[in-house]
Amino acid sequence: MTRSPVPDALRRAAILRRSAVLGALLLAATLLYAAVFATLYRIPPNAEHTLAEPGAVPPLNIYASMTGMDPVREELDIHLDFATISGPHGTHYPGMPSRDMVVHVGDGGSVQDIALQAQRYTAPVTLRMSLRGSIGDYPLDRYDGHMSVSATGTADNAAQPVCLTVWPVLSNWTIAIEPAHTTGEGVALDIHITRPTPFVVVAIAVYTAMALVGLSGLAIGALIFLGIRRIEATLTGTLAAMVFAVPALRGALPGIPPLGGHADVLVFVWVELAVIIGLTLFVISWARRGPRP
Repeated sequence: MTRSPVPDALRRAAILRRSAVLGALLLAATLLYAAVFATLYRIPPNAEHTLAEPGAVPPLNIYASMTGMDPVREELDIHLDFATISGPHGTHYPGMPSRDMVVHVGDGGSVQDIALQAQRYTAPVTLRMSLRGSIGDYPLDRYDGHMSVSATGTADNAAQPVCLTVWPVLSNWTIAIEPAHTTGEGVALDIHITRPTPFVVVAIAVYTAMALVGLSGLAIGALIFLGIRRIEATLTGTLAAMVFAVPALRGALPGIPPLGGHADVLVFVWVELAVIIGLTLFVISWARRGPRP
């Protein structure tokens, strides 16, 4: 008895179609990965920003660097070094002011004063400044801040020129600095803080993996519940592992935020529910099948 060539031809055609679809998917994934790779390595190098206030007397040099960021409280820690001595190799920190003065540092809502004494070294100061943003937008959250710096003499209240140098680098964050307009004395700048591009890419990839896990678990439970697929004992462990794998994936997110953000509501919560529903449908199908004969 000879087999008909028609089923074999149809089978080969189906294999060719699936191979073409698989090749297209792999090619699209490769191109996407190459685009992401090129984007990650196009980040410009860090550079200091200097804002100088004109004046007849030597300026008070202030060096500002970011030492910490709390996205939940929306606060930024800024470390300030003071100097008035300039040599052939640049400004030396710390320096001794020629007169008593007060440095006024504002964040757009409040002003903090720092007293400097004449002919005495001033220890570095770390200030906490407020930001505007929301961690609920993770991983696309953005925080904006404002910083103004001015100085006045203690005795005559005369304005002291200021030269502010900012090093906009902070671990696990991307900082952008731009000069801001000020109506009074001193210098001002706007600070924009976002998460690094690699963090955003990894977070989106993890949330996408969560969605695929949820859809897979729900598909397994639904197909077995509808009788389209047979019950297999190995799927029980698979579905049970998915229930615990989803929280583990979320725990692996870079810069993991507190639970309750927009991404958790849109992805994490329904994925966890989908996996649990899939496991429940599997158990119901197994229980109603009854004992084996």
